[in-house]
Amino acid sequence: MISRITGLSFVLLPMVAIAADAPPRFEREIAPLLKAHCVKCHGPAKREAGLNLSTPAGVARGGKKGPVVAPHDIGASRLWERVSNDDMPPDAPLKDDEKDLLNRWIAAGAPGLPTVDPNGSAEQDHWSFQRLSVTPPPTVQKADDRPNSVDLFIKAALKTQNLSVGIEADRATLIRRVSFDLTGLPPTFVELDEFLADKSGDSYRRMVDHYLASSHYGERWGKYWLDAAGYADSNGYFNADSDRPLAYRYRDYVVRAFNSDRPFDRFVREQIAGDEMAKFEPGQVATAEIIQLLEATHFLRNAQDGSGESDGNPEEVRIDRYTALEGAMQITASSLLGLTVQCAKCHSHKFEPISHQDYYQWQAVFYPAFDIDNWVKPNDRVVFAPLPGEQEHWEVQRRENDERVNQVRVELAGWVKANRPRGEILFEDNFDTPGSSVGQRWSATAPGDDTPGGIVPVNPDSDTAPAARVRAGQLQILEGNTQGSSWLSTKQAFDWTPGQTGESIQITFDLIDNKLDTDGKPAERIGYYIALHDFNDNSLTAGGNVLIDGNPGGSTAVHVDYPGGDSHDVGQIGTTAYTPGHNYGIRVTNLGDDKFRLEQLVDAIPDEKPLDLKSADLPDGGFGFEWTIFASNGSVRRGLRRMRCW
Repeated sequence: MISRITGLSFVLLPMVAIAADAPPRFEREIAPLLKAHCVKCHGPAKREAGLNLSTPAGVARGGKKGPVVAPHDIGASRLWERVSNDDMPPDAPLKDDEKDLLNRWIAAGAPGLPTVDPNGSAEQDHWSFQRLSVTPPPTVQKADDRPNSVDLFIKAALKTQNLSVGIEADRATLIRRVSFDLTGLPPTFVELDEFLADKSGDSYRRMVDHYLASSHYGERWGKYWLDAAGYADSNGYFNADSDRPLAYRYRDYVVRAFNSDRPFDRFVREQIAGDEMAKFEPGQVATAEIIQLLEATHFLRNAQDGSGESDGNPEEVRIDRYTALEGAMQITASSLLGLTVQCAKCHSHKFEPISHQDYYQWQAVFYPAFDIDNWVKPNDRVVFAPLPGEQEHWEVQRRENDERVNQVRVELAGWVKANRPRGEILFEDNFDTPGSSVGQRWSATAPGDDTPGGIVPVNPDSDTAPAARVRAGQLQILEGNTQGSSWLSTKQAFDWTPGQTGESIQITFDLIDNKLDTDGKPAERIGYYIALHDFNDNSLTAGGNVLIDGNPGGSTAVHVDYPGGDSHDVGQIGTTAYTPGHNYGIRVTNLGDDKFRLEQLVDAIPDEKPLDLKSADLPDGGFGFEWTIFASNGSVRRGLRRMRCW
């Protein structure tokens, strides 16, 4: 079971020095001595003479010739014989005080060594492989009338150090200790008053049961498992520490498991094989039990995972994927097996009973869930498992919310349009003037440039991609066959650096659709430029060609002097995705001190995350749209309506 303590008592332990004649303790004094001088040759990785001195069981078992320590018998202990004669360690014999420590420990009965099965395997000697056993409480003289078994162990340990228990805690102190220990919170005034007033013989037990039944119990004690399981709310990848938006569901699963006292064996099975236990297939209707099992398997996702932020370099991508796989192995080993396995990735472990071969055989168990060649990025590792009727309810809510948001946006845009200060309109194209053409006001060549923008220039008023044409009051952008980046620019140039602090210039457009045909592929980006002036980088004026790489999935990247080798990313603006049916654009505001604030506009409202540029980044130039290569069918198209710059 996930343990709950049903009986507690608290004592005050006076601090006194340990008696000088106390025998050395194995874990604190003998084990560090052996590790420092002996384990290099007599450990898990290298067992000369079959001797492993890295664990108490290994010391007790001995080597090929049998036991090396005879408790209470110095003369019969071969370990002491080799050490006292300076035969071992061969290169640097022990110092006199270290020999004295070992001598006194053996003479005292070698306390701390377990009884081992002479027919058992040495591989099973590791402490974490030992079966749990019931240790009977020690007999203590002058025990209380109704001693608690925990108290007996404490008193026996105190006696070995010539210590005794302190005074009994008063009831107010007692409930405070229990409350903090079981829930992490102080008792309420009501709980304190009730316990102080309860004089019955089982008042303490009932008070403990009260806190064990608290929902805060699972929060307090579940956190220790969450620590062991490597739980985090983000992917933990250096500075690209992206969110894990659904990780909290695993946290809540663990809290519920502790509060419901779930059997530990089931708790473990659910976390490493919950999906197999659930037998759930996507598209099915789920049950609460199925959802809980799927949430439990997030245990295998707790390791650091930067595969969603890899920069595209094939070697780095592969390394990041293996790192996530190895992290899952490491957490599973440390939390469930009591082993550190990382060292065996490169060589057989020096201190743990796991070889280089063992490591990769074990990795093969995890590999099907972390298939390096068929990888799923962290935030795509989701499964939709709705309860009966839940998805339908979500869809109704989503439609209602979308309708309400759209209504509010329209109202807000109308209010802003009616109430904002009017500026000078520098350019406007509604694409609906009878007899008008794209080529009258737009060109493949930016204002002042000596060459068209693109290896394959955009064709105004053409049906052959890359092209731009007007249909039904819309500017339709036909992409493909550009052999790189191309653009369509206004013939008119604009001053993108307003002269006075607080002044601004902005450009907006209506995005009607991100594809022309209903069965077409949506545009991967809604890219547009400001300060267009020089495609081939042969102008005496630097900067400009500021690409606003509108993202249908989130924040938008901004590049200066694009395209070309000197192009550089200056950051991201906005958080709103580019989707049809909205008005988008850019506002540039003079902040003074040669600083110009770039803001993304969505339905005439400034979006979040602005960024700042300098005047050198914003020379006079045109406004334009970007054409790029698309790897599918080269026929991705966009529809735009009503362009305005003021």
